[in-house]
Amino acid sequence: MSASVLARAARDVRGLVVSNEAVAPDAWVLRYEETDPLPPLLYEPGEFIQVSAWSVDPLLRRPMSVLDCGVRDGRAWASFLYQRTGRGTKILGSLRAGDRVRALGPLGNRFALPARDGVSLVVAGGVGVAPFLLLTRRLVEKGREVLVLLGARDAARLYLKEALEREGARVRCATEKGDLGEKGLVTRLLEQEIDARGPRGIARVYACGPEPMLRAVHAIARARGVEGEASLERRMACGFGVCFTCVCKIVDPATGQAHNERTCLEGPVVDFAALPLESW
Repeated sequence: MSASVLARAARDVRGLVVSNEAVAPDAWVLRYEETDPLPPLLYEPGEFIQVSAWSVDPLLRRPMSVLDCGVRDGRAWASFLYQRTGRGTKILGSLRAGDRVRALGPLGNRFALPARDGVSLVVAGGVGVAPFLLLTRRLVEKGREVLVLLGARDAARLYLKEALEREGARVRCATEKGDLGEKGLVTRLLEQEIDARGPRGIARVYACGPEPMLRAVHAIARARGVEGEASLERRMACGFGVCFTCVCKIVDPATGQAHNERTCLEGPVVDFAALPLESW
């Protein structure tokens, strides 16, 4: 599917909520700690988990990009960013420290590191910023320059700006309301950066957010000859390739032939070269 790294074997983790805190008027970060007596499970940038805190209703778990992870006192912990938009996430929003959760993961593939010199441009819209905390940390550890282009409706919804800066990224913001950063869409910032630096000054573009934003980022990068990857946001039921609810149209760059692949298994990270120029 892409230059991204293939999926690893997943396991079903039992955990206890450590914290569940608001980071914006409409977004929360839930952190849990594993309770299983197994080797600590750490995640790679771009991987996701299927989360639940219920036994029967709702039927399905909810897919969440891994925001952060680590080990404390010999136990692994992980966190994810979410909004309360339906039954499942409203249940997650009611959890308090000590409540039980389950997380199936790691699922999906993960981002590839740049193969050439230059700045790594991260383009994030809304909760699509979630997979980029780990990615920023990894890139900075490798000595890479990271510039995050963060877009939202207004300043209150520019999630994780300060956290990304603490990891060593420079952050430029665009808000539709114009109350912080440049007024307008985040894709305008992408055009500015590529035009100012030139395609050879961009090591790689990484994008995640609403699909209209991803389509625009993809079109801008392809038109200017810049390589990149998109983490697709598709409805996922099972999370491991059984139900086929999250298929996406993919193009073989070598042949130009299009076919469907499962976003949860062969994705969610897809190379720009494998995404069609028209509909996905």
